[in-house]
Amino acid sequence: MEEGDRVCVEVRASYVNKNTQVAFQSRIFEILVFEENLISHWDYIGHSEEVISWSI
Repeated sequence: MEEGDRVCVEVRASYVNKNTQVAFQSRIFEILVFEENLISHWDYIGHSEEVISWSI
């Protein structure tokens, strides 16, 4: 890997809050910058939203 190389990762996850039993979906985009094979900078942006079930 070259110095200053960037790696971008998109993560999608679903989970349930154990205390409230409310389900959520999350989408996170991470950016990692490397120097000498070590992470020199890490940043992310993400969004979570409650999963709403519709009954017919």
